[in-house]
Amino acid sequence: MKKITISIILSIFLTFISCKSIPNGETGEKAEYLAKKMLEYANIDAWKKTEAVEFTFAGIRHHLWDKKRNYVLYQKDNTKVYFKKDTLEGKVFIDNKEILESELKNKKIKEAYSAFINDFFWLQPAFHIYSPGTKRFFIEDNKLRVTFYEGGVTPGDTYVFYIDNKGKIEIMQMWVKIIPIKGIKAEFKDYIETETGVRIAKVRETFLKNIILSNIKFYKSFPVDKDPFMEIF
Repeated sequence: MKKITISIILSIFLTFISCKSIPNGETGEKAEYLAKKMLEYANIDAWKKTEAVEFTFAGIRHHLWDKKRNYVLYQKDNTKVYFKKDTLEGKVFIDNKEILESELKNKKIKEAYSAFINDFFWLQPAFHIYSPGTKRFFIEDNKLRVTFYEGGVTPGDTYVFYIDNKGKIEIMQMWVKIIPIKGIKAEFKDYIETETGVRIAKVRETFLKNIILSNIKFYKSFPVDKDPFMEIF
């Protein structure tokens, strides 16, 4: 009986907080001004010069992206996936054994690509606000709404960024397909300046759980020693 009661209360609570509608906002100069402030704080110029990035997302998925050659290494549990970001050609290894069966191989590459898109957005959302198919809207009190009308893995997603006077993202509010609770907020904390000068937050706090980024490395030049992609591509 207690389990049923708790389930009902939780369902009512989630339904209530899911009723937040997407704010309208206005396109134009104010929206573009806030967007540029976000990019300046995140240091878009340093990002353009960064040759490779690696990090672990929420302790479960590790990514290494060679930006210069557009190669990606994705690791989760006993699975490693190497793929070319632009063509999705690659190789899959489970328990260090290469998977040659095409259906399983393609499935794992698509899973890796989807995780890559999601996790790199969370790494620094500012770098995605001018992606093809996006539109930006100014909302009062230093808030910027960004809607992804096309492209990516889940077109139609909308985010509202609460920005401080320097352009730093303090809160990201979300209306996205993969999260059933609409308007949920993630608070960005513990900002660092990476090896190349890019600024990112290591922690995103939500009422459901905290997402922590770890093992973060930004490379000015890549590869450093042994090339992890040499034998694959």
